[in-house]
Amino acid sequence: MLLQFPTDIFLYTLSFTCVHDLCSLHLVSRQVKHLISDNEESIYHQAAVLHRFAPPEISLDKVKRLEARNSAWLDDVGSWKELCRRWTVIERNWDGDGALLEGGYTSDDGVLHFKVDEEERTVLAVSRSGGMTIHAMEDNRVLWRFSKDYLVRTRCELSGGFLVFPSNHRGIEVWRRSSDVFSASPDQRAIATPISEPSSSAALAFQFAEAALVSAHFPPTSRDGLRGQYTPHAYIGQPYVDTVRIFRVRSPVLALMSIQDRNAVLLFDLANGMLLRRISFGMERVLGAPQGFRPPPVSDRVVMDIDVSDAWVVVCLHSAVIVVPRDGHAGDDGQTTPTLVLAEDDPPQLLQDTAMQLQKVDDVQEYTGPLFMPQTPSSSFACVPGIDAMQKFRVVPPAESVQLANTQALVQVGGRHVPQCFVAARFSPDGRHFAAVTVFGLLYVVPDFARVARGAASFEDIAKRVYMGEWLRDLVWEGQPRRLAVQTASEEMYLVNLDSLYHSLHPTSSAAATAQDPFADMAVYHLTDFSNPDLGWARARGVAFSGVQLTQTMLWMIWDLALLRRTVTQQRRTGRRSSSRERERGGGGPMPSENGSVCFISFTPGLESEGRINDAA
Repeated sequence: MLLQFPTDIFLYTLSFTCVHDLCSLHLVSRQVKHLISDNEESIYHQAAVLHRFAPPEISLDKVKRLEARNSAWLDDVGSWKELCRRWTVIERNWDGDGALLEGGYTSDDGVLHFKVDEEERTVLAVSRSGGMTIHAMEDNRVLWRFSKDYLVRTRCELSGGFLVFPSNHRGIEVWRRSSDVFSASPDQRAIATPISEPSSSAALAFQFAEAALVSAHFPPTSRDGLRGQYTPHAYIGQPYVDTVRIFRVRSPVLALMSIQDRNAVLLFDLANGMLLRRISFGMERVLGAPQGFRPPPVSDRVVMDIDVSDAWVVVCLHSAVIVVPRDGHAGDDGQTTPTLVLAEDDPPQLLQDTAMQLQKVDDVQEYTGPLFMPQTPSSSFACVPGIDAMQKFRVVPPAESVQLANTQALVQVGGRHVPQCFVAARFSPDGRHFAAVTVFGLLYVVPDFARVARGAASFEDIAKRVYMGEWLRDLVWEGQPRRLAVQTASEEMYLVNLDSLYHSLHPTSSAAATAQDPFADMAVYHLTDFSNPDLGWARARGVAFSGVQLTQTMLWMIWDLALLRRTVTQQRRTGRRSSSRERERGGGGPMPSENGSVCFISFTPGLESEGRINDAA
């Protein structure tokens, strides 16, 4: 009957048809198949808009350029149909319905911290014994290296081509990718490197000495040119900074707190090194906190984490999460700049019981075993089924009996107040939302938090609280607006999909998210191959490892590569599924190594195939 309509009406009707149904329509008749093939670009352009793979009224080239800022996974896409196919494949992989490429890179000296540069395809790894090595991602060969005495057991930040780390001279150093300095394209914003005197942020002599020393050992070659190399850009020290307490980089801004200034965040422009603003998080006008909230004195404030967006700064204290506007003028009523405070009056046990809970989803697919890929002497890779490597959990409300029991519970008067022990807080990539985690296993997701500043809501009204079931230590929300990664104290890894129905790829899905609750359909995935209950506790005896990075196509972390190989090979040979969440600590098997390796999960298997779109749908 549909074929009786004019072609333009037929095509308009197909604009409301999902990719899954378009694949089925191909099988209806030859006439339908030819009609779809003749109008393929228009039909799949509409499908890309329907599934939110692309904004409306934007060309394919512009969509590819927008994605190319973070990843090259759409670089060679030549049609809307291929774009839809790739989005479908990668979303299925992220949801555990496809395949995953798991692997890592060997390291002679262990890795303490790392960063990944997707644009140059390099891995920057800080060694346990000091120094930083920049490796090529494809074969792990060394491209450049800071000396061990110059950069000693610290963490670094990389954003927009700027590499930032604390200096042995107590300030903070800013280096820049050499390729951006010496091979900049004409359309790039002009940035003078290095910053020179009389600027107080001018690069210093010891930085140039280190650059000359390293360049003598790793001169530019015809094969790689300036890839993986860095040059001094700035040094930020006195009079602004004495000893760096904590810092975060979101290009073009560096946010840091200094030991000498315990109640303020300093914002610097990375391009010119200038101080943009000093933001104090005073408590003259508090919004969002419980009625009985009393901030601790400045001398007792334990800062666990900070982050910065285009409009806000978040400071994660042990007892509360504080969000402050960058411009100091968020209020429309002329009053003092508001300080948004996420805090709790209830004890952690009560919050755990009344939070959203994780409910294990029983597998409906059969285990098919690993698909191995070639290994190299310095790395190893294996392609495994997502159903076997990602244990899915639904996020469900607590049982009614638990809620009823807690509403009738007696509260001890005068009892010792247990702090919430927040340990990390992050803004979403677009800066509209933020998330936080606590030692006691609680994940907070706060959508559109600016409503609290406008007086339209309180944190109690809008904050989603999820009990993850394990002690938590870190949170990463970058690369993707709807997914974040959570790391436990024992280094278990969880992926959180904040809205599993966003792209409406499943036949039964519907657009359930609303403006009031953009994260209405959450799902959690436990990464079982990167799971060993003894790992975090074994490493805790030495130097703490850190570093998790999330991109559009990959998740990076520090892990034990020997344990990963054992899990992928030995355990799967017997057909046993990983069930690390239920394993007891100290349950036998080889002890984890105290030397970490940079490991990853790639969600790209299937993208390279030029097969039919229904192969992925």
